[in-house]
Amino acid sequence: SCEKLSLLELSQMKLKLRQPLPKTTPRKNYLGSNTNAIEDTIAMATTYELLGDCANRAERFLCAVEYYRQAVTLVHDYHYTRSPRRTTRSADDGVTSSWEATLRVKECQALSQTGSIIEAASILERCFPRPRLRDGQIATNDFSTLQSLMLHGHLYMLSNRASDAIVQYRFALAKNPYAIEAVEQLAVLGCADTAILELVDEAVTNFAQERIASVKKSKKGNDTMQTGNDDADENHDDAKDNNNELLIPVRDYVLAVTSLHRNQLHASHQHFSKLNNLFPDHPYILIQLAHIQQELGQILGSEQSYKRVRAIDPTWVEGMDKYAHLLFQLRMSRKNAFLLQQGGFLQYQYSCHGGRENSNNSMDKNNMGTCGVELELGQLCADLLDAEDKRPEPWVCLSLYHLAREDHEKSIAFVDKAISLDQQHAFAHYLRGSILLSS
Repeated sequence: SCEKLSLLELSQMKLKLRQPLPKTTPRKNYLGSNTNAIEDTIAMATTYELLGDCANRAERFLCAVEYYRQAVTLVHDYHYTRSPRRTTRSADDGVTSSWEATLRVKECQALSQTGSIIEAASILERCFPRPRLRDGQIATNDFSTLQSLMLHGHLYMLSNRASDAIVQYRFALAKNPYAIEAVEQLAVLGCADTAILELVDEAVTNFAQERIASVKKSKKGNDTMQTGNDDADENHDDAKDNNNELLIPVRDYVLAVTSLHRNQLHASHQHFSKLNNLFPDHPYILIQLAHIQQELGQILGSEQSYKRVRAIDPTWVEGMDKYAHLLFQLRMSRKNAFLLQQGGFLQYQYSCHGGRENSNNSMDKNNMGTCGVELELGQLCADLLDAEDKRPEPWVCLSLYHLAREDHEKSIAFVDKAISLDQQHAFAHYLRGSILLSS
């Protein structure tokens, strides 16, 4: 409905623009001097933005890019005409307003969905130029937002420009010290924990100073100026105390993530366990703890952590493909899976660190345990597919289920489906290689 109504409005506005201009108004000054023309331009740009949002929602990304570009042209020309400082107009000029900056971010997001990663990164580079300070350091653009910085860093990572991605994520963390995704990406890119902690400390300090300045500004002009200054000083002391308290979980999270990506599993396990004690029943912390326990071979603890996540949020999908892999390992371990040599050929099977119970050579008990794990794996697949079928995790789980039933053809088909949904999903590629090796 929104798209159809917007197209009707756009058609009407285009018809109005085709009407001849008043003879007394030069065309070059029409936008800058005519109030109705300004309102029409803003309305048309808003309409194009709405149409772009509708196309983006419908996953018609190329259409969305064209609509956003139409809106950007109108907004850019409007500010070019209205600004007395601009002497020459160039398509390579940076963004002129926060509205244009938002439109550019939307355009690049839609463009990246079409696979044009380098083009999207180039547009952001051109539209958000980074000025150099007197000391030679690079500063962030005035119109850069946390969203634009995170998107720019993500595009740089996809195009293997690690150093440029680090710069963008550092700017994002400086703008908002609680941008946890920036912390994670900096850890992936190999930044030291001390450098990340310095960024967090500096950003929180700047945030506190801005808050204190706003308090003082609000108090300014009151009749009781002295009382206002005292209140500002008290707020300054309170801000320091609150910052020290707020920094504790962020610091622990930085240490946990950086040690995890340096493969220091024991240290990361300690930090995530501390976070889990501070914030119990947090699904994201629990899922990270389960992954680490699984890598360390703590099968019982890992399984319990996964079950706690499912008990807290039955619709949780992220990372549940690793839980499916754990259940698959348990099933294969109960079948005495290891490298077997039969008739001169090596048949590759899976192994794991251990099962949930003592090994028993009885075939009946082994089959009963195997069937129980297989049913649990099947139920997990059904739940994940009901919750979200546009992510790769449910399809990886389904691939593992059919692999446990030794149906390699279906297993390959479902893991290919997972890769088609997210080509950056590393575990899906690992599983595909394992299936090909086992077959």
